[in-house]
Amino acid sequence: MRFPSTTIEVIGTQSRVTLDAVIDTAFEGELALPLRTALSLGLVLAAETPIGLANATTSWEFVLSGEAVFLGERRPVSIFVFDRDEALIGTHMLDDCQLVVDFVEKKVNLFRQKTKKSKKN
Repeated sequence: MRFPSTTIEVIGTQSRVTLDAVIDTAFEGELALPLRTALSLGLVLAAETPIGLANATTSWEFVLSGEAVFLGERRPVSIFVFDRDEALIGTHMLDDCQLVVDFVEKKVNLFRQKTKKSKKN
């Protein structure tokens, strides 16, 4: 295991693909895909937004809309397109999840946490 990763299915207007995506806890978005993957899916351009980079510069990036099936749940997602070879899952996609990475055994345990119901007084 080079980087912790998990499987996600991404759905566009023309096709769908299941792929391994690196879990990137420094990426605050939902999902980032390589340009070729995004184009082949027929994802819809939703916006262009500034992104603050680690080197304190700002880059303008395209945001596409699509759907994803992640941990058994299908939902709409905002997808960034980056000039890189791997897909990334960001922290916004992990909002209701627990992530445990065992680097010794090279295993990732990722699951959706059950929501706590508020108690009525």
